[in-house]
Amino acid sequence: MTMSLETKLVVSSIALLATVSAVIATATTLLFHDFLTDRLDSQVTSAARRSTSAAAQRDDPPPQAREVSFLLSPGQAEGTFGARIRQGVVRRAAVLTGIATVRELPAPPSLATVTRTPVTVNLGPLGDYRMASARTPDGDVLVTGLPMTAVDSMLTRLVVVEAAVTLAGGSGLGLAIVSAVTAAHDGRVEVRSEPGDTVFTLSLPRK
Repeated sequence: MTMSLETKLVVSSIALLATVSAVIATATTLLFHDFLTDRLDSQVTSAARRSTSAAAQRDDPPPQAREVSFLLSPGQAEGTFGARIRQGVVRRAAVLTGIATVRELPAPPSLATVTRTPVTVNLGPLGDYRMASARTPDGDVLVTGLPMTAVDSMLTRLVVVEAAVTLAGGSGLGLAIVSAVTAAHDGRVEVRSEPGDTVFTLSLPRK
């Protein structure tokens, strides 16, 4: 069945508006991602400072936390990653799993290249971490990292909330334009979202 001229114009207009909205949404998401990453980097830097302070105290650590006892210092959050590098060789890598407990991890090859400036390192099943390094008085390098799961979760929620507000008649970022034009022509916009996958469906009646 062929579309009428009016329907074609409406579809073309919505396609253009959707493209503009997608650009706006993408720019907003990127800016929000940078903002959240900067906040996380500040936390990583603070965690790295706690690591070097704890390493300088030279307390007798529990046997299961040797080489990474700095993870047990007050203020380190559960899920914090830590590794000790000596003369370019990773002595041990682990993640804090609870109060005074750590779980050993295989060290990724890129770990030795981590510097004072936070960078993203993938830890396999644990996902991406932002990491920074600091040198101890005895010359060892301590790498400290925090998971990026909170950043990814916040970005997913941003998309879902924007879509929900728009579909409820609110003022989402850009999507409100598409929603308004679609509603004016007796159409509807639907959204389905899950972590890593968000789908928008646009429906218009044939005329």
